[in-house]
Amino acid sequence: MAAMSGTPLFLTPSDRLHSYVEAHLCEVRSQIGPLNTVYLFGGTGSISTAIEKRMKWYLGYE
Repeated sequence: MAAMSGTPLFLTPSDRLHSYVEAHLCEVRSQIGPLNTVYLFGGTGSISTAIEKRMKWYLGYE
């Protein structure tokens, strides 16, 4: 999916965003504002609700 859309794919631990992912998202948000779309793959065993909440912040939902 990432390759077809020309967007990055980030892997992160299930309980927190990896520091390089967080840094990239902060940089993008500071340059263009809230992100338009983020896809999270996996259930809460793969991605914690804390990561989901953080991604909502990057999207400008919170």
